[in-house]
Amino acid sequence: MPPMQLFDEKARLIGQVERITFSNDENGYTIARVSVDGRDDPVTVVGYLFAPMIGEILDMHGEWVVHKVYGRQFKVEKFSGIAPASLEGIEKFLSSGAIKGIGPAMAARIVDHFGDETLDVLEHETYRLAEIDGIGEKRIETIKNAWADTKDVRRVMIFLQSHGVSPAYANRIYRTYGNEAVSLITENPYRMAIDVAGIGFLSADRIAQSIGYERNSIERASAGVLYMLNQLGVEGHVFYPAESLVRKSCEMLGVDDDIVRAALDELSRSGRLIMDDFLSADEGTGKAVYLDRFYVYEQGVAA
Repeated sequence: MPPMQLFDEKARLIGQVERITFSNDENGYTIARVSVDGRDDPVTVVGYLFAPMIGEILDMHGEWVVHKVYGRQFKVEKFSGIAPASLEGIEKFLSSGAIKGIGPAMAARIVDHFGDETLDVLEHETYRLAEIDGIGEKRIETIKNAWADTKDVRRVMIFLQSHGVSPAYANRIYRTYGNEAVSLITENPYRMAIDVAGIGFLSADRIAQSIGYERNSIERASAGVLYMLNQLGVEGHVFYPAESLVRKSCEMLGVDDDIVRAALDELSRSGRLIMDDFLSADEGTGKAVYLDRFYVYEQGVAA
């Protein structure tokens, strides 16, 4: 794809999604046509919008660019969704196919019945859909779940985006944790370094610092120790002497050794690390620290 050229300064654009030209399910990259007040023709917007719905109103911040092939476009850097205000917009929003159980004909009937209350009913009183002929309990449950899922995906993606997570990784994190991503990451962002492919300790640490996580926390030290042992494993070490591991981890984390030692104890108790006696010419008698899988491998080879 030809490179884009900066057109003018940072800008804000509010508009209603008219058409989705392209959407990548893997990373959320989207090209859409958006109608904007005061403009005769829809505007092309591009960016990681995570599957916006037709009829949805987006409040976007970014910059105008000129693509050598496709012309002037608005490149979105961050955004938030706004519920459509007009009945036409609400109907278009519900007709997009994003809410499972609602097609164009059903969307028209729902809006015709509830009018301005439509979105409030979907948000808080889904059971009232039974007032419309042809909508039974099973479909109501389907619509309720689809509505919640759509909201949750966007909530998670915007949360991750606000803390500097790239769209590709945000999508990977969501696939790992689902709708619980925000609560799990807020509770312990360092778990991503273990659970999510491609998210190492350094990336998780940046997110944790953005959230406001304590630098001296046991969770941070534990994740740092595991990261360090994995890096040492890449270098060919099946285990590493405990004292040397403590020194390296303290240097990387910028914390006192008592925090790292407490993390080692916690990891050992949980079984994620194995500590065993060893003797070496350089270190003398001490403790060897293994990642659990490396310990199992070594025991298996020895057996």
